[in-house]
Amino acid sequence: MSIAFGIALEREILDTSLPTLQVSQNLCLRGVWEQLEEIAIEKRLTRLSHFVVEDAELYQEMLDSADEFDYPECEDYAQVIQEKLAALAGQPDWFEPSDATIARATLRGLVESLQANPDRLTQYGHGATAAILADLEEFIHLLDAAEFRKIRFKFWME
Repeated sequence: MSIAFGIALEREILDTSLPTLQVSQNLCLRGVWEQLEEIAIEKRLTRLSHFVVEDAELYQEMLDSADEFDYPECEDYAQVIQEKLAALAGQPDWFEPSDATIARATLRGLVESLQANPDRLTQYGHGATAAILADLEEFIHLLDAAEFRKIRFKFWME
C-alpha cells in the first residue's frame, strides 16, 4: 500500500508563479486509489496509474538484497522482482507536456464525478471527499503550469 502520491516536474523552477508541488496522502488512503481508478474506468478516462513512473532502481536494490540470502522463499521473491523489473523496462522516464492534457482530463473527470456523487467516498471519513477534491484540483493547476511552461512530468507513489 502506498502512503503518498505526487507529481514531479523534470526540472525545478524557482518561480513563485508555479503552484506548490503538493503531495497527497489522501489519494493513498486505503481503498481511495482503487476507487479513483474505478471511476476513471467507468468514465472511460485514462487511469491515473498510467502516468505513474515507478523507480526501477528501488526494485533492483530489492533484487540485490534477495540475492544475498540463500532461502527458497528468496528465490520466489527474486522471480517476482525480476518480472516487475521487466515490466518497468518499457515505462517512460517522463511524460511530455502535451500529455498533461490527458492527465488533466482524467483529474477533471474524477472531480466532476465526485462532485456529482459526494457520498462515494464517505466510508473514508468525514471530509474525505472535500480533501480529495482539493488535492485533485491542486494537481490540475500544477499540470496546467507544467504544460504552459513545456515541462515534462510524471506521477509517483511511495
